[in-house]
Amino acid sequence: MRSRCEKGKSLSMSRPKRPNRKKQDLRTLITQKAGELFGKGGYHGATVEQISKSLGISKPRFYYHFASKEEILFEFSRFAHNKALEGLKRITTGSERAVIQRGG
Repeated sequence: MRSRCEKGKSLSMSRPKRPNRKKQDLRTLITQKAGELFGKGGYHGATVEQISKSLGISKPRFYYHFASKEEILFEFSRFAHNKALEGLKRITTGSERAVIQRGG
C-alpha cells in the first residue's frame, strides 16, 4: 500500500509482519526428520545433506532455517522437552481430577 506525500513522493505504508506459517512448518519438518536420523545413526552419523535430501530440499534451504547441525540438535532437544512437559501436565491434571472425584 502506498500513499502520497509532499512533492509527489510516495511512502510505503508497511503492514505488521505475521509469522510465516510455511517457514515454521518446514522448520518443524526439518527438526522432526533430523531427530529421526539422529535416532538411527546418532548425531555424528547424520549429515545436513542426508536431512536435506530426505525432505527434498537443498542444503542452502536447510541453512536458511538453521545455522548449523548443532542448532537443529538444540531445537530437537527443546521440542522433545516440551512434548514431555505436555505429557506430564496431562498426567498431573488427570491425577488431580481423580483425587478430587474420590474425595481425597
